[in-house]
Order: sequence, then structure tokens, then C-alpha cells
Amino acid sequence: MGLARLEHLLKAIGYKARLELLSFLLEAREATLQELSEVLEMPFKTVSRNLKVLQRAGFVKSRIEKGRSLYSISRDSIHRWNLILLALIEDAKRKPTFASKTASEVVDDLVTASFEPTFNNFLKALSFKK
Repeated sequence: MGLARLEHLLKAIGYKARLELLSFLLEAREATLQELSEVLEMPFKTVSRNLKVLQRAGFVKSRIEKGRSLYSISRDSIHRWNLILLALIEDAKRKPTFASKTASEVVDDLVTASFEPTFNNFLKALSFKK
């Protein structure tokens, strides 16, 4: 994965509101903009703007049913998470601190030390267990 692509994917998830949207959609499977706004207690415009970013990065998809847009996690999303984690693991393994660790240990360390609880929960939901 090129650095520009990795940067694009990380920017797409590099905001707490986007991680909350992804986490909710993992559990709910599908939701309208209105539902997301109400449940996550975010302004409608904030939800809309962040869903667009996640859609452009390929993490979220939408479909129209009865005149409403329904949002869900994209099937390609798990592939994108794998690419991100592999890139993070490869980068971390170049550092002396992680050089002798397994990929699983690196992921544990990265999740424990670097990410907010929302991201940690999202990774667990995708079966990247600690």
C-alpha cells in the first residue's frame, strides 16, 4: 500500500465522530442519517459530512429505500482495516521496541498505547482481538 493511500484511509478514520459512526453501524448493520444523528447525539450536518468522508474512503456504503438513504459498513471495509493494520505493523516492526515481537503483539501494543477506546472497540468488533 502506498503512503498516499494509507494517509487517505487514516485521515478518514482519524476523527472520533467517524469512529463512533463506524462502531454504531457495525452493531446496527444499517441506519438512516436521522437515526445516526439521534442515537449518537450529533448534529445532522456533522453526521452527513462524516458519512461522506467515510464513503469516499470506502468504509461506508449507502442505498436508497422508500426515499431514504440507509447507511451500512462496506464489504471492502474489512479489507481496508487489514491494509491499515498491516502497514502499521510493518512500520512498528522497523522500530527496535517492536523488532522481536509477533504481529499480534505489535497490534496489542499499538491498540493499547495509541488509540482511543472507540477505535479499540471497533477493532475488537472486526475480530482484531486483544
